[in-house]
Amino acid sequence: MLAQQEATASASAVPSGQAPGLPAEEQVDGAEPDHLRAANVSELRSGIDRIDAEIRALFERRRELSHAVQRARMAEGGSRTDTGREMQIIKSYADGFGRQGTAISLALLEICRGSSPAAEG
Repeated sequence: MLAQQEATASASAVPSGQAPGLPAEEQVDGAEPDHLRAANVSELRSGIDRIDAEIRALFERRRELSHAVQRARMAEGGSRTDTGREMQIIKSYADGFGRQGTAISLALLEICRGSSPAAEG
């Protein structure tokens, strides 16, 4: 919350028509110059690529944990999946991201559910 307030305060301190983070003499019609915009796009995309790699690694770790839970549930005589738990996960994503969150959570659950862990091990 504090970071959001600081970002809002910082953005509101920039005069109207200027891009944040650039000195006034580098402003062009209220936007960044093309040569800076291209460099920023490249840097920003690199940041996105790093985050995507982290997300993939987290998905893989989540899948491993999910399979371990499934094996444990089945070893105890339970079913492989827990519908109540899955509904909690779907709700959590929907609360954070709306309809798209529901789609994300369903895809995540499908990825992590995978084939029967008993068949894998």
